[in-house]
Amino acid sequence: MLKSLCLIICVLLITEPVTAQSISIYSLKEYRESLRREQPHPKEFDDAIRRNSKLPIEFRGSKALTNDELRSAMQLRDDGYATDKGKFFRSKFEYDLENVRQLLGSHGYLNAKIGEPKLEETPQGPMIVVPLEEGLPYRIGTIKVEGAKFFLPEQIILFIGFKTGDVANSELIRKALYESATGSIKRVYANHGYANAAMELEPVFKTSPKNPQEGIVDFTIQVVEGKQYLIGEVRFDGSLKSAFKMLGEQLLFRQGEVYCRDLIDESIERLNRRGIVDEIGPRDLIFRMTREAGTKADVSIRIREKKKADLNK
Repeated sequence: MLKSLCLIICVLLITEPVTAQSISIYSLKEYRESLRREQPHPKEFDDAIRRNSKLPIEFRGSKALTNDELRSAMQLRDDGYATDKGKFFRSKFEYDLENVRQLLGSHGYLNAKIGEPKLEETPQGPMIVVPLEEGLPYRIGTIKVEGAKFFLPEQIILFIGFKTGDVANSELIRKALYESATGSIKRVYANHGYANAAMELEPVFKTSPKNPQEGIVDFTIQVVEGKQYLIGEVRFDGSLKSAFKMLGEQLLFRQGEVYCRDLIDESIERLNRRGIVDEIGPRDLIFRMTREAGTKADVSIRIREKKKADLNK
């Protein structure tokens, strides 16, 4: 299975046959390429949407979710799937189909498959029919953690927020393991110096012995902690040199301390609240990880002088 570091959009995909690497992270680009290889849309389908990019859509085969619920996941549908020049924007349509699959995954249908959309004539006019197979709804079975040294396996399981018996919600699993937002296991590691910690999920699928209409997925979480970083050089870049000392007093982290991402982010919020300089955004915060004199994370904060009109507000 392909893996991608692209974070434009990540989704959990589960396909047959089931192996230890059945859950993979895909970018939208990779998903579109696989969809084109496996499910090419016929020309008449493209032409129909080009003429009317807001044709009604009906999903067939779902028992757990209604058509309205499935259609609600299609974030781009209201804007239509045609470009300004009237050409069918295939990638927008495929993006929304993947949103539908993610919705099914969030309800435990990790093996849901979306078939090839077809155009169907009805007494009310043409409509798009999308066949789908939900597969079994999965619940979480056993959870094992391997490779963790800084935290105990029991702590990791507590941090990720899902447990045995829970619905296997692909969205929660993705956020807990692969994203860096507050509350994720990556953020917990980053708050203790492990800025590059990574997780890999190895699933094993089986049918529930108590209910053949339900599946169980056992998880092994492989943790790659990496090195623990200390704060290295902390500097401000910009023309407002006279304010550097005052700005530095607002920082909650100092050189030589253990790298903590929450303290860094909170420091940026404090600087922005003071309003002394123009707002500092994510692109103004630059990290440079070095191992020349130990494992250090140099932090550079780019600042810009606030405009006079803004200072008078």
